[in-house]
Amino acid sequence: MRNNLDSYGTFEKYLDEATKKTFIAEINVVVEWIYGEGETAAKTEYRTRLDKFKAIGEPVKQRHFYYSELDIYFSQLADLTSKITSRADVIDHITPEQKELVAAKVAAAKEFFERVQADRTAK
Repeated sequence: MRNNLDSYGTFEKYLDEATKKTFIAEINVVVEWIYGEGETAAKTEYRTRLDKFKAIGEPVKQRHFYYSELDIYFSQLADLTSKITSRADVIDHITPEQKELVAAKVAAAKEFFERVQADRTAK
């Protein structure tokens, strides 16, 4: 996490500078603690420190996923939608009701991803 928050790291633009400096300083303190007093510390102490870091680190990782990794899923949805639609039309043993159900689920997935994409564009 520390390296990813430094300049040119993958998470560096997803955390404001003031919080980033404090967070990295806290990470450095804990790293030193681990090799010192932390060697004999109780598990609860480790858990407390980890939970504190997760409170800041997990939202950063989620923002990174939301703004950079999610594009892959948009393209995959487009590919799958065209494949599903074309396959549903040519399979004979699927009833018209099942075809409508498939079409409704594809439409719901497209609508969800369109809302996500609109949300990302608005930010």
